[in-house]
Amino acid sequence: MAQRMKEDMLVRQAKAVLDFNWTGEYTMPGPRLYPHQWSWDSAFTAIGYCRYDQDRATRELRHLFEAQWKNGLLPQLVFNPQYTSYFPGPNFWHAKESPDAPEHHETSGVVQPPIHATAALYVYRHAEDEAKAKDFLEYAYSKLGAWHDYLYRERDPEGEGLVYVRHPWE
Repeated sequence: MAQRMKEDMLVRQAKAVLDFNWTGEYTMPGPRLYPHQWSWDSAFTAIGYCRYDQDRATRELRHLFEAQWKNGLLPQLVFNPQYTSYFPGPNFWHAKESPDAPEHHETSGVVQPPIHATAALYVYRHAEDEAKAKDFLEYAYSKLGAWHDYLYRERDPEGEGLVYVRHPWE
């Protein structure tokens, strides 16, 4: 009984942190230190949300997919324009100089591990509203396909099925 109460309290506290860090579009990993959207943080956060808030889980991933590059790259970092003093910010990356960069979002030009398909699957499997979950999967399918195509095309030059790390922050 005491163990169950501790677990319930831990879940409530975790949800409170997520609520506090929710921007309406994504969850900040840390409002002061990490106010922007981080790719794999959002994937793992969506996995957590899918257990109790399907809409937030899908919104978390949709916001990330909205910043996907034309070549399929899913950026490590999507910058929140309200936080301009962050380093390294958009002026460090110069990602907008790429013709493949998204038009409506500032991002880094590097990636994080590709766990987003797993997150989308969790969101689907734990959905309370199956129709909304299918709509989300239909949306995410092409985004995930483009992401994986990018990894095979740009990050697996030997065709071995092993992607390489291009930058030490990946």
